[in-house]
Amino acid sequence: KPVLARLNLIQQLLPQFGVHTGKGGQGLPLEGVMAYIGAAFGSAKENVRSTAVKCAVMVYERVGDAMRPQLPTEMNKALREQLELELEEVDPGSAPRATGPPATSAAPPPKKAPGKKVKEA
Repeated sequence: KPVLARLNLIQQLLPQFGVHTGKGGQGLPLEGVMAYIGAAFGSAKENVRSTAVKCAVMVYERVGDAMRPQLPTEMNKALREQLELELEEVDPGSAPRATGPPATSAAPPPKKAPGKKVKEA
């Protein structure tokens, strides 16, 4: 379950922070993200593998072919075929690298209770 939870977190973070391919870039590091996704491709659980494919597609949408060298060299043939089919369906590098963190609305200051005076320091 922790692997799937982390993959789900990656899916949430990629649109907000993007992926960087070099040193000093902004976003999640390509090598780190793909190392985790690559390890998940070897999971015995189908839902983990399918979520890893979705994450890899999201990375591909952001960085294009820069993702391919990060794929595991030894990968289940059927899973690699599934991944390649899904990659063919997207435009590499088409997604924005990052949208930024979600906006938060500032809460209005609390109202003073009627009739009570507050001493100022």
